[in-house]
Amino acid sequence: MYYSSTRAKELEKFPNIMPKEDLKELSSIINLLNSTANPDEKIGLNLQYRQLKVPEKTLLLIEEKIKNANRYLKNEIKDENIQRINRTYEDNKSKEEIFIRNKEIEKDNLDKTIKKLNLEEVGLSQEYENINNRLYNLDENMNAIRKDNEKIKNSIKSIENERKNLENKISELEEQNKINYDKKKKLNELNAYLKEQKELKEEEENIKEMLCYKCKSQPRIYYYSECKHLALCKDCFETIEKNTCPICKNNNELVMKVLLE
Repeated sequence: MYYSSTRAKELEKFPNIMPKEDLKELSSIINLLNSTANPDEKIGLNLQYRQLKVPEKTLLLIEEKIKNANRYLKNEIKDENIQRINRTYEDNKSKEEIFIRNKEIEKDNLDKTIKKLNLEEVGLSQEYENINNRLYNLDENMNAIRKDNEKIKNSIKSIENERKNLENKISELEEQNKINYDKKKKLNELNAYLKEQKELKEEEENIKEMLCYKCKSQPRIYYYSECKHLALCKDCFETIEKNTCPICKNNNELVMKVLLE
């Protein structure tokens, strides 16, 4: 750091604290300046206490040079800043144009992509609607199939019930047939018995017809020719009027005796 002579005098009692690295560099610079300076312009440096003593004339000269240097640096920095700003502006402008152009290209690509996606969305919507319609038709078909299955199940149940009823009827018919067979057998037996009884009765009737009309105990042997009745036995014929038939009371001129085997 640089101080005026008055300030340097005030700081002679106090060390000017500096980093040792800065003192080494400052010592080289001061030695270089002192080699070309007049005796009254030489700068003193106390390395032990790190104190710097600068003549007022030298300090004014240094301050002037520092001011000039600062003005130069400011102008140069200003020009450089302007150039840098201009370059930055041009670069930014070019970058902005490139960015805008890229963004326009991206926008065009995005528009194309959006149009493509819209078309795909329309296609997907149509496909989605078609799928929904197919699903609806499938649901309708499934419902119809379920109804048909229910009808088939009900039909199967009805057929099964009808089959069971038929089996029961068949069992009943078989039982009834068995009963009817037994009845028929008994009826046949009864018919045979009745036929036999009828034959016996007819035979009995025939036998009765062959017995005497009057006493019913002996065979008939007298035949009346006109009324054709075989009527009396030998004993009863002798007890009644000979020519009068006891059955029809008709008078017969001829009465014959029949020989029975």
